[in-house]
Amino acid sequence: MQRASVAPRPVADQNHPDGGHYDSEKPAALRFISAVLACLFVVGCGGGSMSPTKATPPNSAPPQSAGTITITAAQVFQVPATPTTWHFTGQNGCTMDLLVSAAPSTNFVPAGSMTWTADKHSTTDPNATNCYWNPGTPKAHAQIVLAHQPDGSFSIIASLITFPLSCNFCTGGWTYMTQDVTPVGDGKTPYIIIPASATSGTPTTVDTSYVGYNLTGTDSSTLTMDSVIGLVAPVTVHLRTTATVENVSAPSYTGAALALEIWEGPCFRDDGSYFAAPQCNHEKSFYAPGLAYIKNITFSKGDGELLLPDGSHDPIYDIER
Repeated sequence: MQRASVAPRPVADQNHPDGGHYDSEKPAALRFISAVLACLFVVGCGGGSMSPTKATPPNSAPPQSAGTITITAAQVFQVPATPTTWHFTGQNGCTMDLLVSAAPSTNFVPAGSMTWTADKHSTTDPNATNCYWNPGTPKAHAQIVLAHQPDGSFSIIASLITFPLSCNFCTGGWTYMTQDVTPVGDGKTPYIIIPASATSGTPTTVDTSYVGYNLTGTDSSTLTMDSVIGLVAPVTVHLRTTATVENVSAPSYTGAALALEIWEGPCFRDDGSYFAAPQCNHEKSFYAPGLAYIKNITFSKGDGELLLPDGSHDPIYDIER
Protein backbone atom coordinates (compact mmCIF):
# COMPACT_ATOMS: atom_id res chain seq x y z
CA MET A 1 0.00 0.00 0.00
CA GLN A 2 1.11 3.50 -0.68
CA ARG A 3 0.87 7.07 0.45
CA ALA A 4 1.38 10.68 -0.57
CA SER A 5 4.53 12.67 0.05
CA VAL A 6 5.49 15.13 2.76
CA ALA A 7 8.85 16.22 4.11
CA PRO A 8 10.59 13.53 6.19
CA ARG A 9 11.72 13.62 9.76
CA PRO A 10 15.54 13.62 9.80
CA VAL A 11 16.80 10.26 11.04
CA ALA A 12 20.46 9.32 11.35
CA ASP A 13 21.85 5.88 10.60
CA GLN A 14 24.70 5.36 13.04
CA ASN A 15 26.15 2.65 10.79
CA HIS A 16 26.37 4.93 7.78
CA PRO A 17 29.63 6.87 7.33
CA ASP A 18 27.88 10.22 6.90
CA GLY A 19 25.37 9.66 9.70
CA GLY A 20 22.46 8.52 7.57
CA HIS A 21 22.41 9.94 4.03
CA TYR A 22 19.13 9.22 2.27
CA ASP A 23 19.50 11.15 -1.01
CA SER A 24 17.55 14.27 -1.89
CA GLU A 25 14.21 12.58 -2.47
CA LYS A 26 11.35 13.13 -0.05
CA PRO A 27 9.54 10.08 1.31
CA ALA A 28 5.87 9.27 1.22
CA ALA A 29 3.87 9.57 4.40
CA LEU A 30 0.37 8.32 3.73
CA ARG A 31 -0.47 4.70 3.27
CA PHE A 32 -2.60 3.67 0.34
CA ILE A 33 -4.30 0.41 0.02
CA SER A 34 -3.92 -1.74 -3.07
CA ALA A 35 -7.13 -3.36 -4.31
CA VAL A 36 -8.34 -5.24 -7.39
CA LEU A 37 -11.51 -6.72 -8.88
CA ALA A 38 -11.93 -10.45 -9.52
CA CYS A 39 -11.98 -11.69 -13.13
CA LEU A 40 -12.91 -15.08 -14.50
CA PHE A 41 -9.50 -16.63 -15.12
CA VAL A 42 -7.23 -19.09 -13.40
CA VAL A 43 -3.47 -19.33 -13.54
CA GLY A 44 -1.70 -21.21 -16.32
CA CYS A 45 1.37 -23.34 -15.79
CA GLY A 46 4.63 -24.20 -17.46
CA GLY A 47 6.43 -21.91 -19.87
CA GLY A 48 4.36 -18.95 -18.69
CA SER A 49 1.32 -19.91 -20.77
CA MET A 50 -2.23 -19.13 -19.57
CA SER A 51 -5.65 -20.49 -20.37
CA PRO A 52 -8.78 -18.47 -19.49
CA THR A 53 -11.40 -20.46 -17.62
CA LYS A 54 -13.79 -20.02 -14.67
CA ALA A 55 -12.76 -18.31 -11.44
CA THR A 56 -10.73 -20.27 -8.92
CA PRO A 57 -13.03 -21.56 -6.15
CA PRO A 58 -12.35 -20.28 -2.62
CA ASN A 59 -9.75 -22.17 -0.58
CA SER A 60 -8.28 -23.99 -3.55
CA ALA A 61 -4.98 -23.54 -5.35
CA PRO A 62 -4.87 -22.93 -9.12
CA PRO A 63 -3.64 -25.83 -11.26
CA GLN A 64 0.14 -26.13 -11.15
CA SER A 65 2.82 -28.10 -12.91
CA ALA A 66 6.31 -28.95 -11.75
CA GLY A 67 7.57 -25.92 -13.69
CA THR A 68 7.26 -22.22 -13.06
CA ILE A 69 3.97 -20.36 -12.67
CA THR A 70 3.23 -17.01 -14.25
CA ILE A 71 0.29 -14.82 -13.21
CA THR A 72 -0.69 -11.71 -15.15
CA ALA A 73 -2.53 -8.57 -14.11
CA ALA A 74 -5.36 -9.53 -16.48
CA GLN A 75 -5.97 -12.65 -14.41
CA VAL A 76 -6.45 -10.75 -11.17
CA PHE A 77 -7.71 -7.29 -12.14
CA GLN A 78 -10.58 -5.93 -14.22
CA VAL A 79 -12.62 -2.74 -14.09
CA PRO A 80 -16.06 -3.70 -12.71
CA ALA A 81 -19.23 -3.12 -14.67
CA THR A 82 -20.88 -1.99 -11.42
CA PRO A 83 -19.34 -0.86 -8.12
CA THR A 84 -18.15 -3.73 -5.93
CA THR A 85 -17.32 -3.74 -2.21
CA TRP A 86 -14.89 -6.17 -0.58
CA HIS A 87 -14.72 -6.74 3.17
CA PHE A 88 -11.33 -7.31 4.82
CA THR A 89 -10.66 -8.32 8.42
CA GLY A 90 -7.66 -7.83 10.68
CA GLN A 91 -6.66 -8.17 14.30
CA ASN A 92 -8.11 -6.37 17.35
CA GLY A 93 -11.58 -5.95 15.84
CA CYS A 94 -10.31 -4.09 12.76
CA THR A 95 -12.07 -4.31 9.39
CA MET A 96 -11.79 -2.46 6.08
CA ASP A 97 -14.40 -2.02 3.35
CA LEU A 98 -13.00 -1.46 -0.11
CA LEU A 99 -15.23 -0.02 -2.85
CA VAL A 100 -14.00 -0.72 -6.39
CA SER A 101 -15.55 1.23 -9.27
CA ALA A 102 -14.85 2.81 -12.64
CA ALA A 103 -13.42 6.35 -12.55
CA PRO A 104 -14.78 9.24 -14.59
CA SER A 105 -12.31 10.72 -17.07
CA THR A 106 -11.09 14.28 -16.43
CA ASN A 107 -8.33 16.58 -17.67
CA PHE A 108 -5.94 14.36 -15.69
CA VAL A 109 -7.66 10.96 -15.34
CA PRO A 110 -7.78 8.96 -18.61
CA ALA A 111 -10.78 6.92 -19.69
CA GLY A 112 -10.71 3.31 -18.48
CA SER A 113 -9.30 4.16 -15.05
CA MET A 114 -10.57 2.83 -11.74
CA THR A 115 -11.00 4.11 -8.19
CA TRP A 116 -10.35 2.19 -4.98
CA THR A 117 -12.02 3.71 -1.92
CA ALA A 118 -10.96 2.45 1.51
CA ASP A 119 -12.82 2.95 4.81
CA LYS A 120 -11.57 1.36 8.01
CA HIS A 121 -13.63 0.39 11.05
CA SER A 122 -13.16 -1.19 14.47
CA THR A 123 -15.41 -2.95 16.97
CA THR A 124 -13.27 -1.61 19.83
CA ASP A 125 -12.41 1.96 18.70
CA PRO A 126 -14.90 4.28 16.93
CA ASN A 127 -11.99 6.06 15.24
CA ALA A 128 -10.29 2.80 14.13
CA THR A 129 -6.99 4.57 14.81
CA ASN A 130 -4.79 1.49 14.98
CA CYS A 131 -6.35 -0.27 11.99
CA TYR A 132 -5.29 -0.48 8.34
CA TRP A 133 -5.56 1.68 6.13
CA ASN A 134 -2.98 4.16 7.49
CA PRO A 135 -2.64 2.71 10.99
CA GLY A 136 -1.99 5.39 13.57
CA THR A 137 -4.33 7.92 11.91
CA PRO A 138 -7.95 8.09 13.15
CA LYS A 139 -10.79 7.70 10.64
CA ALA A 140 -8.36 7.66 7.70
CA HIS A 141 -10.11 7.51 4.32
CA ALA A 142 -8.56 7.14 0.87
CA GLN A 143 -9.74 7.18 -2.73
CA ILE A 144 -7.03 6.41 -5.25
CA VAL A 145 -7.17 6.41 -9.03
CA LEU A 146 -5.45 3.72 -11.08
CA ALA A 147 -4.70 3.92 -14.79
CA HIS A 148 -4.40 0.88 -17.06
CA GLN A 149 -0.96 0.95 -18.68
CA PRO A 150 -0.17 -0.36 -22.20
CA ASP A 151 1.74 -3.38 -20.82
CA GLY A 152 -1.31 -4.48 -18.81
CA SER A 153 -0.12 -3.16 -15.44
CA PHE A 154 -2.05 -0.70 -13.27
CA SER A 155 -0.50 2.33 -11.58
CA ILE A 156 -1.62 5.03 -9.16
CA ILE A 157 -1.95 8.39 -10.90
CA ALA A 158 -3.99 10.32 -8.31
CA SER A 159 -5.01 10.04 -4.65
CA LEU A 160 -7.73 11.83 -2.70
CA ILE A 161 -7.10 11.60 1.06
CA THR A 162 -9.37 12.54 3.97
CA PHE A 163 -8.12 12.71 7.57
CA PRO A 164 -11.12 14.29 9.39
CA LEU A 165 -9.16 14.50 12.67
CA SER A 166 -5.91 15.46 10.89
CA CYS A 167 -2.73 13.46 11.61
CA ASN A 168 0.64 13.69 13.33
CA PHE A 169 2.40 14.45 10.02
CA CYS A 170 -0.25 16.79 8.57
CA THR A 171 1.77 20.01 8.58
CA GLY A 172 -0.50 22.95 9.33
CA GLY A 173 -3.33 20.65 10.40
CA TRP A 174 -4.59 19.80 6.93
CA THR A 175 -7.47 17.32 6.68
CA TYR A 176 -7.75 16.90 2.90
CA MET A 177 -5.16 16.20 0.22
CA THR A 178 -5.16 15.57 -3.52
CA GLN A 179 -1.96 14.11 -4.96
CA ASP A 180 -1.24 13.81 -8.68
CA VAL A 181 1.63 11.56 -9.78
CA THR A 182 3.84 11.89 -12.86
CA PRO A 183 7.01 10.07 -14.06
CA VAL A 184 10.51 11.37 -13.42
CA GLY A 185 11.59 10.81 -17.02
CA ASP A 186 13.55 7.55 -16.64
CA GLY A 187 11.27 5.69 -19.06
CA LYS A 188 9.58 3.73 -16.24
CA THR A 189 5.95 3.98 -15.17
CA PRO A 190 5.91 5.04 -11.51
CA TYR A 191 3.65 3.82 -8.72
CA ILE A 192 2.87 0.43 -10.23
CA ILE A 193 0.47 -1.38 -7.91
CA ILE A 194 -0.46 -4.37 -10.09
CA PRO A 195 2.51 -5.44 -12.26
CA ALA A 196 1.90 -6.68 -15.78
CA SER A 197 3.00 -10.19 -14.73
CA ALA A 198 5.14 -12.12 -12.28
CA THR A 199 6.74 -15.55 -12.32
CA SER A 200 7.55 -17.92 -9.49
CA GLY A 201 11.23 -18.28 -8.71
CA THR A 202 12.11 -15.18 -10.75
CA PRO A 203 11.58 -12.00 -8.70
CA THR A 204 11.58 -8.80 -10.75
CA THR A 205 12.82 -5.67 -8.97
CA VAL A 206 12.32 -2.18 -10.39
CA ASP A 207 13.80 1.03 -8.96
CA THR A 208 12.28 4.33 -10.02
CA SER A 209 10.74 7.49 -8.53
CA TYR A 210 7.60 9.52 -8.98
CA VAL A 211 6.94 13.26 -8.91
CA GLY A 212 4.04 14.08 -6.60
CA TYR A 213 1.98 17.27 -6.55
CA ASN A 214 0.28 17.45 -3.13
CA LEU A 215 -2.54 19.96 -2.71
CA THR A 216 -3.60 20.13 0.96
CA GLY A 217 -6.27 22.05 2.83
CA THR A 218 -9.03 21.99 5.43
CA ASP A 219 -11.95 22.22 3.00
CA SER A 220 -13.40 19.29 1.06
CA SER A 221 -13.05 21.30 -2.17
CA THR A 222 -9.35 20.40 -1.93
CA LEU A 223 -10.32 16.96 -3.24
CA THR A 224 -10.51 16.88 -7.03
CA MET A 225 -10.11 14.47 -9.93
CA ASP A 226 -8.86 17.36 -12.06
CA SER A 227 -5.15 18.14 -12.33
CA VAL A 228 -3.45 20.00 -9.47
CA ILE A 229 -0.12 20.17 -11.30
CA GLY A 230 1.14 23.75 -11.26
CA LEU A 231 -0.78 24.63 -8.10
CA VAL A 232 1.87 23.31 -5.69
CA ALA A 233 5.60 22.60 -5.71
CA PRO A 234 6.47 19.00 -6.67
CA VAL A 235 8.21 16.43 -4.48
CA THR A 236 10.19 13.44 -5.73
CA VAL A 237 9.81 10.09 -3.98
CA HIS A 238 11.86 6.93 -4.53
CA LEU A 239 10.06 3.61 -5.11
CA ARG A 240 11.31 0.05 -5.28
CA THR A 241 9.02 -2.85 -6.17
CA THR A 242 9.65 -6.57 -6.31
CA ALA A 243 7.10 -8.76 -8.10
CA THR A 244 6.96 -12.54 -7.92
CA VAL A 245 4.56 -15.47 -7.46
CA GLU A 246 4.29 -16.96 -3.97
CA ASN A 247 2.02 -19.33 -2.10
CA VAL A 248 -0.37 -17.49 0.21
CA SER A 249 -3.10 -18.43 2.65
CA ALA A 250 -6.17 -16.28 3.31
CA PRO A 251 -9.81 -17.01 4.24
CA SER A 252 -10.92 -16.85 0.59
CA TYR A 253 -7.96 -18.57 -1.05
CA THR A 254 -4.93 -20.79 -0.56
CA GLY A 255 -2.41 -21.25 -3.36
CA ALA A 256 -0.14 -19.42 -5.79
CA ALA A 257 -0.69 -15.67 -5.96
CA LEU A 258 0.91 -12.62 -7.55
CA ALA A 259 2.89 -10.85 -4.81
CA LEU A 260 4.13 -7.26 -4.95
CA GLU A 261 6.44 -5.84 -2.25
CA ILE A 262 6.86 -2.06 -2.17
CA TRP A 263 9.41 0.21 -0.49
CA GLU A 264 8.55 3.90 -0.67
CA GLY A 265 10.74 6.77 0.51
CA PRO A 266 14.21 6.63 2.13
CA CYS A 267 14.55 2.87 2.44
CA PHE A 268 18.01 2.28 0.96
CA ARG A 269 21.50 3.71 1.22
CA ASP A 270 23.39 4.92 -1.84
CA ASP A 271 25.09 1.51 -2.09
CA GLY A 272 21.68 -0.19 -2.32
CA SER A 273 21.71 -1.75 1.15
CA TYR A 274 18.52 -1.66 3.19
CA PHE A 275 18.18 0.98 5.87
CA ALA A 276 15.14 0.48 8.12
CA ALA A 277 14.46 4.19 8.53
CA PRO A 278 11.27 5.42 10.27
CA GLN A 279 10.17 7.16 7.07
CA CYS A 280 10.52 4.05 4.90
CA ASN A 281 7.01 2.94 3.95
CA HIS A 282 7.04 -0.79 3.34
CA GLU A 283 4.27 -3.32 2.66
CA LYS A 284 3.39 -6.34 0.55
CA SER A 285 0.17 -7.21 -1.29
CA PHE A 286 -1.15 -10.50 -2.68
CA TYR A 287 -3.50 -10.97 -5.65
CA ALA A 288 -5.15 -14.32 -6.42
CA PRO A 289 -6.30 -15.48 -9.86
CA GLY A 290 -10.05 -15.13 -10.11
CA LEU A 291 -10.25 -13.40 -6.72
CA ALA A 292 -7.91 -10.38 -7.03
CA TYR A 293 -6.70 -8.57 -3.91
CA ILE A 294 -6.86 -10.93 -0.95
CA LYS A 295 -4.19 -9.94 1.58
CA ASN A 296 -1.87 -7.12 2.65
CA ILE A 297 0.98 -7.33 5.15
CA THR A 298 2.55 -4.27 6.75
CA PHE A 299 6.11 -3.45 7.82
CA SER A 300 5.57 0.20 8.85
CA LYS A 301 2.73 2.44 10.05
CA GLY A 302 1.07 5.25 8.12
CA ASP A 303 3.78 7.77 8.99
CA GLY A 304 6.51 5.29 8.12
CA GLU A 305 7.23 4.31 11.74
CA LEU A 306 8.57 0.75 11.82
CA LEU A 307 6.49 -1.87 13.58
CA LEU A 308 9.62 -3.80 14.56
CA PRO A 309 13.07 -2.23 15.03
CA ASP A 310 14.75 -4.38 12.37
CA GLY A 311 12.10 -3.64 9.75
CA SER A 312 10.71 -7.19 9.73
CA HIS A 313 7.04 -8.06 9.38
CA ASP A 314 4.65 -7.71 12.31
CA PRO A 315 1.15 -9.13 11.61
CA ILE A 316 -0.68 -6.67 13.88
CA TYR A 317 -1.92 -4.53 10.94
CA ASP A 318 -2.34 -7.30 8.35
CA ILE A 319 -5.69 -7.50 6.55
CA GLU A 320 -7.16 -10.34 4.49
CA ARG A 321 -10.39 -11.61 3.03
